Amino acid sequence: MTEILLIIIILAQMGYSAYRDYLNLQEKKKLINALTAKTSEDLATLDATDKLKVGETEPIPPDMTSLDEVPQEDWEKAVLGDGK
Repeated sequence: MTEILLIIIILAQMGYSAYRDYLNLQEKKKLINALTAKTSEDLATLDATDKLKVGETEPIPPDMTSLDEVPQEDWEKAVLGDGK
C-alpha cells in the first residue's frame, strides 16, 4: 500500500516539475519578445504570432487533378461554359 502511495507522490512531483518547466519556457519566450521588440506594437505582434497554431493541411483527394494537368480547352469550357 505504501508503494502505491509513493508512486502516486513521485508521479505528481514529476507532473508538477514538467508544468513548472513549461511555464518557465513561456516566460522566457515573453522576455525574449519584449527585449527584441522596438515598440509596443511589435511586442503585441510577437505575442499574437506566438499564440497562432499552425494548421495541418488536408491531403488532396486522389480523384482531383491539378490545374497544370487540365488542357486549356477543357478549363475554358468548365469556367466560361460552352457559349464562350
